[in-house]
Amino acid sequence: MTEKQNLLSLMAELCLANTTEPHWYYATDHRDRIFALLSLVADADELGIRPDYSKSCIDVYTDFAKAFLNCKDLSILRFAVDTGSRDRIAGLPSWVADWTHLRRSPLRQEKMPHFSSCGSTEPKCEVSNKYTLGIEGIRVDVIRDISGPLKRKTMEGITDLICQFGVLARSRGGLTRYSDDQLQDAIFRTLITDMELKPSVTWRRATGEYVEAGGEIIQAVENGTRNISAGASRIVHRVCYLSYHAGRRLFITEKGYMGLGSPSLQGGDLVVIFSGCEMPFAVRKRHTGGFHLIEECYVHGIMDGQLFEESEQTKTELFEIE
Repeated sequence: MTEKQNLLSLMAELCLANTTEPHWYYATDHRDRIFALLSLVADADELGIRPDYSKSCIDVYTDFAKAFLNCKDLSILRFAVDTGSRDRIAGLPSWVADWTHLRRSPLRQEKMPHFSSCGSTEPKCEVSNKYTLGIEGIRVDVIRDISGPLKRKTMEGITDLICQFGVLARSRGGLTRYSDDQLQDAIFRTLITDMELKPSVTWRRATGEYVEAGGEIIQAVENGTRNISAGASRIVHRVCYLSYHAGRRLFITEKGYMGLGSPSLQGGDLVVIFSGCEMPFAVRKRHTGGFHLIEECYVHGIMDGQLFEESEQTKTELFEIE
């Protein structure tokens, strides 16, 4: 007998499948995108989730997110994606995933190694007023500049993006967190979120040798050839998936960090790390107070808890996400 999956693992697989086949994860009643899975998973009782068709879709999706947050599992926030789409359910809190429109899978997919941007901190969060998430975290920096999209799924397209990003960085004070010797390594690690797919179809953090293969892409374009190694080909595939199909953009912060995030990002958005959460997030201040959750992001140089090793950076505050 096949062992049942955990609910979030199954949801992650459905989310990933739906990004390539948008009508694959379909339900006439949108509440069934949650309820129909409960008998298939191992932890529905532990989470306390029960089918209740007296609830609205907003309340079903919100209660679904709250069930994980009550268990101090912040990974559910990684599915709350701001698509900038009018199709998003009106009134749904920004920290709650809209399971009716799964446009992008999380940056760190289920079988990838974990990041630990939060260091050893524990989650501290609570939902109040039914739809407001109060969550503790630290401010990292403000997003200053954002790249254009990857326009072509080719080596030339990737090289153009890197060159444009380099011009953007140099024109506004540079990527001061990285030395000149580190810069190409940092750009390629950011473009692939520091993840390497081995030939055995298993993921690991990218090795130096793998990232060095990225330089082949630029060299091949300069030489007018398409002959690159298998490692460089895998980099092309990964970059095209993240930056072309998912639309994610490179960005630079005011303090000179480089990152990869949502196509909905705007200058002035804030990068934060929530206590107990492995990935940084971008949030936006609301005119009416509080914050709007945009999406998780990759920021090179802080993904392994480095900021929590610097005492001056670890002052936490409460973010109210609506």
